[in-house]
Amino acid sequence: MRRIDGVEALERVVGAPPLSFLMKSIPELDEHCAAILELSPIAVVGYRDEAGRQRAQLVGGTPGFAAPTGPTGLSLPTPADAADGSAISTVFLVPGWREALRINGRRAGSEPDALRVDEALVHCGKAVLRSRLWQGDATGSGTGPPSSPAELLARCPFVVLTSQDPHHGADASPKGDPPGFVHRIDDHTIAIPDRRGNRRTDTLHNLMADPRVALLGIAPGVDDVVEVIGRAQVTDDAELCAAMAIDGKAPKDAIVIAIEQAELTPSPALVDSQLWERAPAAEVDLPPAGRIWSDHVKRNDTRGVKASVVRSGANGALVQAGAELDYKRLY
Repeated sequence: MRRIDGVEALERVVGAPPLSFLMKSIPELDEHCAAILELSPIAVVGYRDEAGRQRAQLVGGTPGFAAPTGPTGLSLPTPADAADGSAISTVFLVPGWREALRINGRRAGSEPDALRVDEALVHCGKAVLRSRLWQGDATGSGTGPPSSPAELLARCPFVVLTSQDPHHGADASPKGDPPGFVHRIDDHTIAIPDRRGNRRTDTLHNLMADPRVALLGIAPGVDDVVEVIGRAQVTDDAELCAAMAIDGKAPKDAIVIAIEQAELTPSPALVDSQLWERAPAAEVDLPPAGRIWSDHVKRNDTRGVKASVVRSGANGALVQAGAELDYKRLY
């Protein structure tokens, strides 16, 4: 299997992240972030534990469980085994909403539930749309509870992959497809297709320097989660990518994870949030994602002539129209 090593080799396959996409992130929490957090009952949290392992856990319970404490502060319940000062990545989900809110930062000293925010961005809706997360079987009828990590992975239409860069910046990336998209290579190895998305390729760039990853998988109607801890590499192996084709379209690359540990555990956050009961009738009172992206681009502080041009051209209605067209091309 051909392994992609180094940023130059990676970008020859997937391309460099466009400036306009990178500028959708801001270094603080604005009114849009606050509105999303008020509606979100649950989040995936990525972190390093005290043993230095990359981890991914589900937290939450009720809408608004995490709240801004200022422009660069977030009150967030973090797992008890998170290392002091650990970089933290998050993906906040809102039932019925296609997009997701990602907030990255660092645990604020010894305060376990305080996050110092470095970056906030709204992730595009393709992972949720491909997974049909909010249109799934909210009762889990006819399947019963999973009996093993492998069984739940086979049923998951949606996972979040967490990683870190060499400077200890954290990232959590949603991935979604029909159930069974987590490709089993053997008992100790799985692969995740890298589909069309927000084109930031944060996870792929992180893996060029640090292979430690954790994956958190959920399935509609199931109150258990599966966490996979391991080491990953990026490949454009033609045979592997072809095996993960949908509608005749294979991904350009895939993330292959050598599993070091896999656990199936009940999730109190899923039970308390009643996520699967909320999802079918969910109505989301948020502005169109295009408006949020446009506002964030204008707020982004990247300097230079190109950045100024991107900011001046940001138009919520046009961005939303472009997103709707793009959402029709899921593969």
